[in-house]
Amino acid sequence: MNHKRQWHRRVIIDEKAPKGEVQRNNLVSCCRKGLFWGLTFFWLLSAACSGTESLPLDSPGFLQPSAESTPTASAATAPTPEPLSVAAMEHLAKKHYAQGHELLAQYNYLGALRQFDEAIRLAPLYGEAYLSRAGAYFEFGLESSSREAYLKTVEDVAVVIQLDPDNSAAFLLRGDARSMLGQLESAIEDYSEVIRLEPENSTPYQNRSIIHRDLCHGTEALEDAAKAVETEPALFDLIAFTETELARTC
Repeated sequence: MNHKRQWHRRVIIDEKAPKGEVQRNNLVSCCRKGLFWGLTFFWLLSAACSGTESLPLDSPGFLQPSAESTPTASAATAPTPEPLSVAAMEHLAKKHYAQGHELLAQYNYLGALRQFDEAIRLAPLYGEAYLSRAGAYFEFGLESSSREAYLKTVEDVAVVIQLDPDNSAAFLLRGDARSMLGQLESAIEDYSEVIRLEPENSTPYQNRSIIHRDLCHGTEALEDAAKAVETEPALFDLIAFTETELARTC
């Protein structure tokens, strides 16, 4: 089993869905694991665009309205529609949220981002939409190697944590994004927070062990590896692998 690095790809699903329903690990020089995080509110998806052109986040076309959606001069003279009620806006936000997840299931990250944008525009305190958009940004970052996407992941997760300070899924996702950004000490803090909230989850122990190993923190790396094995026995060879890597690189 290869334990070189495990950055988990995730897509945040409606919290009413069955917990632990879908999961897939991102393989970035890492082992493939089975289902984890059955006690939390998120699932992981694989990366691969489904016939969708990947645009840089800073390109003029990224998340911009299409020409067809641009108001024309004649449209400007149309009667002003009645403002929507709060209930109607929340209903529409949920529809866009659901459509965003349908697009994520098709690996259409840009399309999903547009839907989550609209859900948040209609319901600015819609925490699940922020978390799902953060997951979509993270997936897009893995697909396109976009640093900007990881930064946007961190920004959206900060909103989620402000709305729900005990959201372990948010801390784990931010830890992954910060790891990809090279912000290793900050990632350790996020994984530590996940461990506080979900002490029986092996994933934050394993990811934190990997970072400690990369930083040549031998004692901490081995302690976290042992804890990961304790919570998930299938990782039985992680300790030996960690010892070998520490001897080889530190």
